[in-house]
Amino acid sequence: MTGDTGDDDRLAGLFREAASDGGAPAPGFDHGDVVATSRRITARRRSAVIGGALALFVVAGVGTVVALPREDTSTTSAAAPAERAADRAAAPAPAPPALAAPAPAAGGGSGGTESGSGAGAAGQPGAPPAPPLGPGSTTCADRQDPALRGLLVEVLPEAASAPAAATTDVCLPGSERYVSLELGGGVFTVAYLPPGTVASLPVGASSAPTASGGTVIVSPPPALRDRAPAILQYLGPRL
Repeated sequence: MTGDTGDDDRLAGLFREAASDGGAPAPGFDHGDVVATSRRITARRRSAVIGGALALFVVAGVGTVVALPREDTSTTSAAAPAERAADRAAAPAPAPPALAAPAPAAGGGSGGTESGSGAGAAGQPGAPPAPPLGPGSTTCADRQDPALRGLLVEVLPEAASAPAAATTDVCLPGSERYVSLELGGGVFTVAYLPPGTVASLPVGASSAPTASGGTVIVSPPPALRDRAPAILQYLGPRL
């Protein structure tokens, strides 16, 4: 330890002698130069640090600006179709077109009219019965058959109030029908003969076949003979 200390003392003395040597050259800079140089170095270091920080901020800022629009655009593009689909689903469905009223079938109107006409004709007094009146069912023929008189009144209305004419008491077959009235200034007689009966016509009488296969005979007084054809035409389909 003592030897080391002596060496240090010798070296320190040598440095002091060198520094105090009057023949050594004068230094090329003074204290002011050192201070100025130190300030310049410090200023350059500060500029470098600030410049690096600004560059880093600019790069980070540009990256942020570029990234934000991309995220916003992608979000909008993805959401827009879903919103449009939701709007279409919420929109009310269009009302169905009103259905037009069906047109009447061809000939329907005329058919209805014809049916009405037919019903009216069937409902008219004196329409032919179905089946026709046909033969009687009594033991002896009724000389004032009410069913035959009812048909005669339909075609000859004045027969309704005409009095019954006198007849014989001879029993004729019950399948025959008769009516005899005092009408037109004489005796007006109508007779129905069933099928298979041979008719014998008196003077002034006329006859016609019936729907049941029999014969109807009309014997009017002279004043009503011109009515006989119409009466036969009416009674034939109904007897």
